[in-house]
Amino acid sequence: MLCGQVLSKDDFVRLVRGESKGMLGVREDQNNDTLFNNYDINYHRLRWSIDPEVSYINGAIFTRFRATEQMDSILFELDAEMKIDSILYHDQLIGFSHENTDLCVIKFSNTIVAGALDSIEVFYQGAPKSGGLGTWKQDYLSGTHPIVWTLSQPFGAKQWWPCKQTLNDKIDSIDVEVTVPLGNRAATAGVLVKSDTVGNEVTHHWRHRYPIATYLIAVAVMDYYAYSDFVELSTGKLEVLNYLAIEDTAYVRPRFDETLPMLEMYDSLFGPYPFMKEKYGHAFFTRIGGMEHQTMSFMGGAHFELIAHELAHQWFGDKVTCKGWKNIWLNEGFATYVAGITVEALRSKEAYINWKLVALKFATSLPEGSVYVYDEDTMNVSRVFSGALSYRKGAVVIRTLQKELGDSVFFAGIRNYLADPQLAFGYADTEDFKQHLAASSGRNLDQFFDDFIYGKGFPYYGVYWSQQDNHVTIKLEQQQSSEEVQFFEMKVPVYLHGRDSDTLIWLENRHDEELFKLELPFKVVRVSVNDEADVLIGPSFAVNTSEYSGKLKLYPNPSEVLITMELENPVTHITEVRVLDYTGKLVLLKELIGGMDKVNVDISSLSQGGYRINCITNHGSIRGAFVKIDPTN
Repeated sequence: MLCGQVLSKDDFVRLVRGESKGMLGVREDQNNDTLFNNYDINYHRLRWSIDPEVSYINGAIFTRFRATEQMDSILFELDAEMKIDSILYHDQLIGFSHENTDLCVIKFSNTIVAGALDSIEVFYQGAPKSGGLGTWKQDYLSGTHPIVWTLSQPFGAKQWWPCKQTLNDKIDSIDVEVTVPLGNRAATAGVLVKSDTVGNEVTHHWRHRYPIATYLIAVAVMDYYAYSDFVELSTGKLEVLNYLAIEDTAYVRPRFDETLPMLEMYDSLFGPYPFMKEKYGHAFFTRIGGMEHQTMSFMGGAHFELIAHELAHQWFGDKVTCKGWKNIWLNEGFATYVAGITVEALRSKEAYINWKLVALKFATSLPEGSVYVYDEDTMNVSRVFSGALSYRKGAVVIRTLQKELGDSVFFAGIRNYLADPQLAFGYADTEDFKQHLAASSGRNLDQFFDDFIYGKGFPYYGVYWSQQDNHVTIKLEQQQSSEEVQFFEMKVPVYLHGRDSDTLIWLENRHDEELFKLELPFKVVRVSVNDEADVLIGPSFAVNTSEYSGKLKLYPNPSEVLITMELENPVTHITEVRVLDYTGKLVLLKELIGGMDKVNVDISSLSQGGYRINCITNHGSIRGAFVKIDPTN
């Protein structure tokens, strides 16, 4: 799911504002909840009657299941305010309990033995509540086009239909039959088998024969304009079906056409499109951003990165789904990363560099944040879907891993991960992913994942360099934004700038205060770190040690608001402080009448990044460097 534009932090904030812990009262993933582990769902037939002008649903949910252990009852989830009319078991009405609870308890008159296949059908109705990231919405486009749409991620499916809302049991296949007023279409997963008209109503029957997670089942009803494109992929021709708001077609259609080269790219890079026997498509809905409903993403816009992000989810999130919301980065981090490399492939290198710089700024905006979502936060929707952590930091860490392993090894590992028969069309966790990348690289990646995925924060660098003739000496000093990680082992991109020539070198930093020596055929005038935001490194600085004086103490460094400058020599006094960015531009000037040996300088107005400092004293100038970081959110 992409909430708003990829590059807009505000969109994420708007979506989750007010949605705090326990939003819908559901246990995290329920993976350990034995109440739901006594059966596996093989099939759903989902029959719904929906009028887009009315916020109401009538439904009949037929479920075929296999008992995983001996059982005499079964449990579904449905919001307490929804009404269950009746339940059929073997063509007989059966008793149930659903009073003042989100759990529907159905007691069988017989015992079902382990391994047995059985079925049940629940008839219900009601006006679903809307919450979380959408769940259920009755709305109007331009005041004249009524629409109803659903979005169940993460905990919203039970708000509008009785289900097993877990991340450990994909439904093997579904049929969806939606009865709507004549003139409306119903968008959902799979292939449209037929549309039957009776009087003033039409029933659209969709068939989906791939495993699907509960939260990826959705429906949208509106007087859509429909059209199809077709693209030739590695395993055949695929239909791309689009359900658009009629009045938006002139603007939206050419933008959705960009889906075709994206499909070709992903099919080649990650393996065949996962749902080749059916379709991919888009359906308009009235919310910011999009949602990767299986085979048909619901779209609140048609900008390039949104289209790329939701399409990428068909591999990362739909084919292989995160096992528990703690692993959400496997969905959202990857979809964000793929959107970025799509900008590079189908737009330009310059656009991609800008994309990476923005992503890195978000990724380093939370010095104590981790990519992985820990147990205490898995019910906190704003944390699970953190734009800075699950999306942007996840994407930057994936890029960091790509640079660590090299492209061929990295993409081979990704393809093996997606093709693993134990994971494909099922669920995966962070350890599953790590094992595949470790296997493709032949390396132990425990330390990398402990630091960059499970660990908090990110590294900063101080780079101290000097040149004598053609010999360049570089010392890397790493600091960490969080005390949770003692040291990040990584490859560091260092740029050496000359007057007429530049070069990029990757230094393998495996311990703190590491010294590197190399030869260059040109004179270095400036050094910088991670200019193109290829890896997870916070704001850093580089200084020529021939211009740097150890007589000047700068602390704290990095700093958020205030930095103290102190001279070691008590007979020397600072009369002026000049702060320059790394283009050499003067950004702050402080004059001191009479001179001082200790000065506090307010740097709150400066942007995050590395700065040089030049202290004018009564005995000459003394230079140093520091990093300004944003205050912890």
